[in-house]
Amino acid sequence: MTRSSNSNAHLPRQSLCCVRFSILLLLAAFSAASIYFYKIVTSLQDKIRTDESMISSLQQSINSQQDIINRCSQSVTNADVQNKIAELEQSLQDTENQMFSSLDKTTIHIQTLLNVTVNSLSSTVQAAQAEIQSEVATVKGDIDQYVQTTQDQFSMENSFMVWQLAGTFTVLACLISMWHMTAHIRRFKQPFVQRKILAILWMSPIYGITSWLSLVFPVYEGYLAIFKDFYEAYVIYQFLSFLISVLGKGNRD
Repeated sequence: MTRSSNSNAHLPRQSLCCVRFSILLLLAAFSAASIYFYKIVTSLQDKIRTDESMISSLQQSINSQQDIINRCSQSVTNADVQNKIAELEQSLQDTENQMFSSLDKTTIHIQTLLNVTVNSLSSTVQAAQAEIQSEVATVKGDIDQYVQTTQDQFSMENSFMVWQLAGTFTVLACLISMWHMTAHIRRFKQPFVQRKILAILWMSPIYGITSWLSLVFPVYEGYLAIFKDFYEAYVIYQFLSFLISVLGKGNRD
């Protein structure tokens, strides 16, 4: 009995809650619908106001045009129309003249700017060409100087090799001549003949030394050549004396 009574007591409470919840949902739906319809009504009112303002502006424009038409129909004559056309033609002519004048001024200004630009570019190009030519000349001068220096170095090296080679053979010739001369001096048994042989043997060292000095010091080549020529003449004389002393035993006949 107790359980049945409790279940019967809970049923009205649940139904009451369902009723309340349904009422709340209805109120919420009604509020949402009210807000939606309010916004729609507001937008329609704004649109109506806008259309009314446009209609009023159009009405005013129609009224003003009607006033102008009325004035024209009352006051405009053929002479006025012709005067107005003449004024318009004069205004058009003035405007055309102004446009042509402005066009001429613009053309002159553009031509002046173009000439200035061309002159500036020409001067710039000339300056660049001059600078390039100066740099090329500088580089060419540096290259020529480097080539000259290199050639001088090679020439110096070649000259040094030539001097060294010539000096070596000169020393060998001098040593060989000195060896023969010392051999004659050690066995100096025929002074009348051997003195002439010694004079002839001096020819190789003198020629070798003067030639090497002429190669090393080209400035003094003339003086050394004179010395060589003098000694050559002396050697020829000594050679003839040597032939006389050997073949004729000192008798020139």
